[in-house]
Amino acid sequence: MYKKLQLHFPITAGQRGVGLRAWYWLIFPARWGILLALWLPLVSQATQPASQDSLRLEQLAEQALQTAETDPSRALILATDLQRFAARARSTRGHVLALRVRGWALTMQGHLSQGEQSFQAALPLAERLADKTLLAQLRLLLAHVQRQRGNYPAALAGALQALRQYEHVHDTLRQARALQTMSNIETDLKNFSQGTAYGERAKQLLLRARRPPAPPLTLAITYTGLASNYAMVPDAKRARRYFLLALAGYRQLGDSLRVLATLYNLGEFHLRRRELKAAGSFLAQAQQRVDQLGNAAHGGRVGLGQNVALASGELALLQGDYVAADRHLNLARRIAERSQDLRLLPDVYENLAKVKAAQGQYQAALRWHKRGDELKDSLMGPKATAQMATLRAQYNRSRQAQQLQAQRFRIRELEQQSRLNRLGAGLGTVLVVALAALGWLAWQRVQLRAKAAHATQALHLQAAEDRLARQNLELTSLALGMSQKSELLETLKGELYRLGQDANEAETVRQQVGKLRQRLEQQSRPDQEWEQFRLRFEQVHPSFFMTLQQRFPTLTPHDLRLAALLRLNFASKPIASLLGISDDGVRKARHRLRQKLDLPTNANITDFLMRL
Repeated sequence: MYKKLQLHFPITAGQRGVGLRAWYWLIFPARWGILLALWLPLVSQATQPASQDSLRLEQLAEQALQTAETDPSRALILATDLQRFAARARSTRGHVLALRVRGWALTMQGHLSQGEQSFQAALPLAERLADKTLLAQLRLLLAHVQRQRGNYPAALAGALQALRQYEHVHDTLRQARALQTMSNIETDLKNFSQGTAYGERAKQLLLRARRPPAPPLTLAITYTGLASNYAMVPDAKRARRYFLLALAGYRQLGDSLRVLATLYNLGEFHLRRRELKAAGSFLAQAQQRVDQLGNAAHGGRVGLGQNVALASGELALLQGDYVAADRHLNLARRIAERSQDLRLLPDVYENLAKVKAAQGQYQAALRWHKRGDELKDSLMGPKATAQMATLRAQYNRSRQAQQLQAQRFRIRELEQQSRLNRLGAGLGTVLVVALAALGWLAWQRVQLRAKAAHATQALHLQAAEDRLARQNLELTSLALGMSQKSELLETLKGELYRLGQDANEAETVRQQVGKLRQRLEQQSRPDQEWEQFRLRFEQVHPSFFMTLQQRFPTLTPHDLRLAALLRLNFASKPIASLLGISDDGVRKARHRLRQKLDLPTNANITDFLMRL
C-alpha cells in the first residue's frame, strides 16, 4: 500500500507521513464498506435455512423427549434420526438434544449406566453453547440417574449447580424442579427434615408462580415429594393429604405410570403404619397396573415394578406368608440388579435376610444381611456423608452471600465493560489484537470471580467454625455450672440436716433449720434446668436428639441426657453430679447405653456420639 501511494501520489519528504495517513483512512472505510455490502446478502441467505434447521431440531427433540416416558424404544429411534439431522446441519445444539433424548430413553428402559454416559457426553458440548438453561436441564437429568445409581454426592452437586443457574436466570418453575430433586436425594439419605424443607420451598415457588403458572404435573410431583417426607417424619395427616392431591392430579392428567407410583406410595405408607388391610388394598391396585403396563412399569424413573414387588414382599413377611415374601423379594432383587438401581437393594437384602431367618436358613440370612450392610456402607459411608454435608454448607453460604456477591460482580462487570468499550474503538484496525485482549479480560474476570468466591467461602467457613466452638463452650459452662450448683445444694442440705439433728438449743432453732432446708428444696429445680440445657443444646446440635430417637427408639430420657453429656466429652465425676448418681452408677449407665446403641466393645461411645 505504501509503495503504490508513492508511485501515484508523489509527495515531499516532509509531507509524506501526513499524506499517507490521510489517503489510507479515506480508502480503508470505502473498501470495507464494499466488502460488507457484498457479504450481507450471502449471510442472510445462509442463515435463513440454518434458522429453519434449528427450529426443526427443537421440534424433533421435544417430540422425542415426550415419547421417551411412554415409548422408550420409539424415542431411541427418534434420537438416532435427530443425531443424523444434526450432523447434516452441523449443529452442536442438535447433537446435545439428541444425546439428551437418548439418555432419558435409556433411563426409562432401566439402562442407567448407558443413560448416564449419554448425559456425560452431552455436558461438554452444552458448555460450549451460550444456553445455560439447556446445561442446567442436562445436569438435573444426570442428577436423577446418579441418584438412582446411589451416587448421592454427585447427584446433589449436579442438582445444586442446576438450581444456581435457574436462580441466575430467575426461572421459578425449574427452580422448583431442582429443589424437588434435592428433596428426593435427602429423603433417600434419611435426612427427612432437610428434604421436607426443600420440598416446602419448591411448593411455595410453584404456588407463587403466575406468569407462566405452575404446570399441574410439576405441582403434583412436588406434592408426592412432600407426602413422602411427611410420611417419614412422621406426620400422617399431611402425608395422606398430599398423596391424595398428587393422585388426583395424575389421574386428571392421565399419567398411568405416576398413578401407579402414587398407589405404591400409599401402600407403603399404610405398611409402615402397620395398617395391613389398607396397605394390601393399595398394593393390589398397584400390582394390577404393573401387570397392565408390563415393561413400562419397570422403567428407570421410579423403578415401579421393583418397588411394588418389594412392598408386597414386606407385607407378606408381616403376614407370615414366607413363600410369597421370598417370591416377591427375589423378583424385586432381579429387577433392581438388572437396572443397577442401588437405592432399593439394601432394603431388599435386609428383607430377604429376615425371610431366611424366619425359615430357619441362618447361613443364607447372614449372607443377605452382610450384602445389605456392605451396600449401605458404600452408599452412605462417612466419606459420602462428609461430601454431602460440605455441599449443603456451600449452598447455604452461597445463598447468604448472594446479594453481596452480586453487587461485587456487577461492579467488576461494569469495570470490565468500560475497558472493553475503550478497546472497542480500535477494533477496525487491530482486530486480532482486540480479540486477544477480550480473551485475556474474560480470563481475568473468571480468575477474579474464583478468587472472590474462594475468599468468601473461607471467611464464612471460619465464622461458622468459631460460632460452633463458642456455642459448645457455652454449653460446657452451663453444664458445669449446673454440676457445681447441684454439689453446693447437696452439701448445704447435708450440713443443715446434721445441724438440725445435733442442735441442743430450743425447738425454734430446729424449726428455722427446717425452713432453710425447705427453701433449698424449692430452689433446686433440676428438671427445669435440664429443660433449659436441652433447649440450648438443640440450638447448637439441632438434629442430635432426633437422630438418636429415630435410630434407637428404646432410649429413655435419662439415656438422652447421658448421651448429650458424653457428646460434650464430660468426665464421669461431673456426669455423676449432674445426673444425681454415683461414679459406679455412671459406669453402669454408660454400659447400658452402649448396649442400646449396639456398639461393639472396642468402639468408643464418645466418638460415636460426636459423629452424629
